[in-house]
Amino acid sequence: MRSKLLMSPVLDAASARFEANPRVNGDRFSHLFVDCVEDTLTDLLGARVREGLLDHLAREARLARTDLLEQPNELSRLLKRCLGRGAIETEKCIMRRLYSVLKWSYKESSDFNFANQVEEARAHWKTASFTDPLSQ
Repeated sequence: MRSKLLMSPVLDAASARFEANPRVNGDRFSHLFVDCVEDTLTDLLGARVREGLLDHLAREARLARTDLLEQPNELSRLLKRCLGRGAIETEKCIMRRLYSVLKWSYKESSDFNFANQVEEARAHWKTASFTDPLSQ
């Protein structure tokens, strides 16, 4: 049985946005990641709570919201501060969504580290830049 996350209309919209956006100066991954974070938080918490949470996190970090979402270490630290143990599951959902939108296989590890996994995905994205995973 497919999970609700994989059947989400928000996921379909993220995938469509991803396919429609041209890669510009390597920023396509960052935009995709931001979309995945926002869409996952919407699925898990609802749009209003997502907005409040992201605004609160940005104020706590004293960063613009888009800058915060591009700093996975800081985002992880603040999610843990606000969501407690729920932060790890939230981060795992973000990673599953990211890999699903990219149509890559995601294998969850026992030593899950959100920031490391985001950087691994970014590095994989750079090596896959010659063949866009969505064009396969």
